[in-house]
Amino acid sequence: MAARTKLKRKSYFVDEGALSRAKKALGVKTEAEVIRLSVERVAEMEEFWQFMKKNSPLTQTGERGEILRWPSSKQQTAGQ
Repeated sequence: MAARTKLKRKSYFVDEGALSRAKKALGVKTEAEVIRLSVERVAEMEEFWQFMKKNSPLTQTGERGEILRWPSSKQQTAGQ
């Protein structure tokens, strides 16, 4: 069973079309599940990209930390 998290009631304006598309994509039944799961996934992806930027020799980043491009296979083999 998943660990219990502390939930807090919030009120937001949400694009109903986007909510409906996310509900279908995530395969959940309620709008509350859509919002909770979407927020959780965004946070997980941010953690993943921070890890990748820090630990992957294949990423080259700009001043703001965005990934500019992946090196070509020639660049990868030249460094080895």
